[in-house]
Amino acid sequence: MQSALELLAQFAYYFPYYVALVLIPMIARVTIERAIGIRPEVFELPTVFTPLAAQTMYSTALTVLWYPFMEELVFRGVPLMVFGPLGAILGSAVWVALHPAWQIGYLRDFPTSKKIAFMVTSTSYYIANAAFYLLMWLGGAGLTAIIYHMFHNGWIVLAEALRNMEVRPPWRRQKFIRQETSAEWAPKFVVRRSVKSIRDEVEELRGLSFVKKKS
Repeated sequence: MQSALELLAQFAYYFPYYVALVLIPMIARVTIERAIGIRPEVFELPTVFTPLAAQTMYSTALTVLWYPFMEELVFRGVPLMVFGPLGAILGSAVWVALHPAWQIGYLRDFPTSKKIAFMVTSTSYYIANAAFYLLMWLGGAGLTAIIYHMFHNGWIVLAEALRNMEVRPPWRRQKFIRQETSAEWAPKFVVRRSVKSIRDEVEELRGLSFVKKKS
């Protein structure tokens, strides 16, 4: 059984591969899909792409813990143990094919050209992902592969939750504008008003106008 220190060392060792085979392909996929007008959050994909506040702890645990664990075992771990490297490669190929296959259903109202583009971007992304996880399994770091898969799903869920809660980092909360009468920059904060607050203001104004008429 590997110690925590050994797992941490393996995690650090494979991090450059994670950047090259997961993060960079993900950025490329997001950029392309945004440019052609398709994004995963538009499809309202279950669990991973829905707000964390709208999920139960159960569904979040499935996404972050259970699915990565089972996918790594079913598609790479067990095939590797039973059939060797070829089994892990074939299992990874099935894993790659399944993701775009079920996601394409959310594009049923999109034109064929966009569906084809999505299949290309999605398949390419999951091929790169599969190569990353397969690299660890073939290198004897199967447990690290499971941890990385959980880590990846976990930060995506967190990021999507923050995005839906409209949480912004400080450098995106303020916009600096040039003042005509000053050479200095002044922060201009963009305030997001909720529908409820606007409705309350309207009701208050109605009440004031009613009082004014009576008086």
